[in-house]
Amino acid sequence: MSAGPQLDHFTAASPGVALALYLLGNHTQHILKLPDGLAGLARRLNISRATLYRALADLERRQLVSHHEKTVRILDHDGLFAFAYSQSQPQDSLPAE
Repeated sequence: MSAGPQLDHFTAASPGVALALYLLGNHTQHILKLPDGLAGLARRLNISRATLYRALADLERRQLVSHHEKTVRILDHDGLFAFAYSQSQPQDSLPAE
């Protein structure tokens, strides 16, 4: 049985995946309000603020989310879902030459 979106971010493959899963599991109408800001979100994800800022910048560069102050907006829900789950899957190893 899956842990569900609220717990998946604790076992994510990378900080970017952890952030994507958290956003997917905790938004309301594609918006996540952060009363304690990005510092609080970093604590919840158990990552440093610098790591969170890099992960968030990557998702913004991919045009999946945007953020302003204490609000994160999901711009492309399906794209964010695809990012999270494609990055979570084990990569096929390359065949030996």
